[in-house]
Amino acid sequence: MTAPALTRLEITDAKIAALLIKENVSAYLAQFIGSETTVKAAAQQTKTKLNVMAYWANRFCQLGLIRVTRVETRGGSAIKHYQSVAAEFVFSSTLLEGFSNTEILESIMLRHYRQFSRSVAEFGTRLTPDWRLRLFRDNFGYGLHLEPMFTQAQLEPQMLRQLPKRPLHDWADITMPIEKAAEFRLELEALFERFKTSVQLEPDLPRFTMHVGFVEDAG
Repeated sequence: MTAPALTRLEITDAKIAALLIKENVSAYLAQFIGSETTVKAAAQQTKTKLNVMAYWANRFCQLGLIRVTRVETRGGSAIKHYQSVAAEFVFSSTLLEGFSNTEILESIMLRHYRQFSRSVAEFGTRLTPDWRLRLFRDNFGYGLHLEPMFTQAQLEPQMLRQLPKRPLHDWADITMPIEKAAEFRLELEALFERFKTSVQLEPDLPRFTMHVGFVEDAG
């Protein structure tokens, strides 16, 4: 593996920034970060057509984001290996004209949330086939929840054995004094950081997605 020349590259070109905010483009570029790869391997990893990935590899080279690290001759063909010029790319949100920070954040969060939702739906249905929708109204407004059709007391022993794989996905509107909110936030942050920083990703172990959120309602 050839190390990138730079640890971090700051993007100052608004046109490049506009490209990288797009989900598919950033996913394509990410395939070349951290190690060498070929167009074919990058296409397979992203489930993209070969000609599409070839186009973007050439485009990234033209923009100075990736470079050819070596050319391998295989079966009479020259196979190019590429790698990003930096370990990470950063750019100011001010380069994205016409986008508010809310829109940018929503775009990024939707990427993670789509994957999270797919996992919740897949494992939730596998563990509990019967679900229901519940529409209600309370002091905070109305809510529409998708929930399993059983109570905690009705959990069968075999389901309890699968507890680590049961999706944890819930929302709550609460009120509390500002001092209590500060205490609660610190507890959430400490728990999240304890697991996030102490556990390494191991290829032979089950992989879980963690997400924590806590914010004063903007109304």
